[in-house]
Amino acid sequence: MKIRINLLRNVWLLLPIVIVSGCATTSENVIDVKTSTNSEKVERTTQHLVNSFNIFMERNGIRDGAIAVSYKGKLAGKAGKNRTASEPARLASLSKAITAVCVIKALESTNYNVNTPLQLLIPNQLNSAANGAINFGPITINHLITHTSGIKIKHLSLQGRYIRRYNREQKNWQLGNIMKHKPSSLSGRSHFYSNANYLILGLVIERLTNENYEDYCTRSILTPLGISTAKLSPRWRILSSYAGWEMSAIDYLRFVSRYFTNNWKSVLGNSNGFESAYSDGANYGLGVWMRQHRQGIRFWHTGTMTWNSPYQNARFASFFAAYENGFSVSLNYAKDANDGRGSEIANALYQAIRAH
Repeated sequence: MKIRINLLRNVWLLLPIVIVSGCATTSENVIDVKTSTNSEKVERTTQHLVNSFNIFMERNGIRDGAIAVSYKGKLAGKAGKNRTASEPARLASLSKAITAVCVIKALESTNYNVNTPLQLLIPNQLNSAANGAINFGPITINHLITHTSGIKIKHLSLQGRYIRRYNREQKNWQLGNIMKHKPSSLSGRSHFYSNANYLILGLVIERLTNENYEDYCTRSILTPLGISTAKLSPRWRILSSYAGWEMSAIDYLRFVSRYFTNNWKSVLGNSNGFESAYSDGANYGLGVWMRQHRQGIRFWHTGTMTWNSPYQNARFASFFAAYENGFSVSLNYAKDANDGRGSEIANALYQAIRAH
């Protein structure tokens, strides 16, 4: 979708932007735009990114949202409407990146690797279903991370009418429902995006670490980065390892700045094989989309949730991008607009980056 971006020389901003300067606390890992290299460009680009988000909010009648912008790992600006960039918000599918990084971390202290099949990792769960070991046993961690497992069900939406306790993870119950649907031929090349892959990865993490999924990810990945707002959403723990996390926009940038940069392979150790060729030069791996550009790698992902049932209702969305020029954005908003708005804000932000 193409979007026409006004450079906003005469547009009144409804989102007050805070350009972060040296007067902020050092614990926020801030950048002083008055003294750093390319400071004018950083401030101008940050302003343009926030303006683009503001236009998106107003155009779609969205009542609240927040955005945070960083440059080379340092917070450059933040803004919000009826919420702040420091407040935790539901991540939806941005949770997948957390799960992918956690499973790689969990493998470090084991004799397993990304090509280890599920039949060696969670045999008891697989054997609990008829033909579970036969149909799902050959699937590897790598297949799950890259959505090349052959699992092609629209997980959870099929079971929506049976769910009563959304505040419980119920991972084994969810796996039981997943195993009722036989995967297609396992080639390791055909990409089909399914939440079921990341639900199973949550179980794998617990098997590898002998810890609760949330506890392990918090202790090993998030807390060391100074992230304090992350947790599984109390109302939506059912989404667990594929869409259950909540975190502030600023804290998510801390996570992104550590693991999704041009040297991501060295940060994560042996990461070869995690990229899944998809279309138009883009790959899916480690819970994010990625595309190689001349300046470096761009990472991004959209999260969206629309759920209506007699027991639970929700509309929320999120987005992040780490651009090849050193800028990163993290945002969240109440999804009051029609479905499919994720591509609109993604394109608008990219145009803002290209303009500078």
